[in-house]
Amino acid sequence: MEIARSHQGISISQREYTLDLLKETGMLGCETSNIPMELGNKDRLFEGDLQDLEVPEQSPEKGLFFKNTKDRTVQVFTDVDWVGSIDDRKSTSRYCIMVWGNLVTRKSKKQNVVARSNAKAEFKAMAYGGYEAIWIKRLYEELNIQYDEFIQLYCDN
Repeated sequence: MEIARSHQGISISQREYTLDLLKETGMLGCETSNIPMELGNKDRLFEGDLQDLEVPEQSPEKGLFFKNTKDRTVQVFTDVDWVGSIDDRKSTSRYCIMVWGNLVTRKSKKQNVVARSNAKAEFKAMAYGGYEAIWIKRLYEELNIQYDEFIQLYCDN
């Protein structure tokens, strides 16, 4: 892992590892994508209410860049597609976490039971985001970073 720090922020790269992995799997000549996802996937996390979030630019050559900001908040954004799966009628929860103005976590996870209402599906999505927020808070404690503010949790309901 290569880490570079400047006044603008921190750049993290695994260029050599990534290129070796692409070469080993025979995918060295493939096109890159800023947001990895399945073709045709309508992921509302980036199309709906949260589409304006800045996603760190990533590629095997550039790595990730986390900008230096004065913003010291931790924000969790959640969303759900109630009974979105036509096969089993289960909802998919989505969340992402912004730490100090930078996207550090995002995840989509199919809920393990069928939600009987949109509100129940939204609460489950917020719970998944809340679990991750607690992990971030504990990471702060382990790194001896003082964070006395509330972690902001947003949902679109």
